[in-house]
Amino acid sequence: MAKSKNRGPKPMAASSAASSPQTTSALGNNPFLGYKIRVLLHDLRSMSKDRASEQRTLATTDALYISGPYFTPEEVTCVKNAVIDHEIPSIEDNEYGDNGEQDDEPSRYKAATGISHPATVETAIHTRMARFLDKRKASGDARPCGPHDIAPLYEAVFGIQQDEMRNEKFLARLQRQGLPRIEDGPTAAGSKSTTKQQKARK
Repeated sequence: MAKSKNRGPKPMAASSAASSPQTTSALGNNPFLGYKIRVLLHDLRSMSKDRASEQRTLATTDALYISGPYFTPEEVTCVKNAVIDHEIPSIEDNEYGDNGEQDDEPSRYKAATGISHPATVETAIHTRMARFLDKRKASGDARPCGPHDIAPLYEAVFGIQQDEMRNEKFLARLQRQGLPRIEDGPTAAGSKSTTKQQKARK
């Protein structure tokens, strides 16, 4: 039997990534998916003051914002099933009133509470926000507030600091390239054609 020519790790493609669970560190360090995750985090923090960020978040179809236009269906599976491979920093618990509405104080999470390791991204998010999501569903609005609810938790889960979304190189790439279209797929990451297509859509 001929030996496989597969030598060393290949660039992460959505189809292969979805077939075997990745770690959050692997996703964060991946040039393509790591960039898209950071765009999502940037948009969740900026949606109230940046129109492009607002439009992208409003175009999502998932209650937790993990969907197009940020990710393909295969990438959604990959991101949600990623195994958290680092210690989630403890942050003070965010308090909600009996009606499920958030207090006026800034969002603060003790993200590790109630989460057994190893845990997937989806499990960690739902475990941490189960009580709040149930109240929102009962009121007919299952979507948390991005900046207050989701962004701090995602940053903790993926081990990404806010400073990374303020990095000049990242912001320059976001301004220049935007978010790759779903149709372009992972092989188009960073390509000139993607940039031109993004500009053509504006």
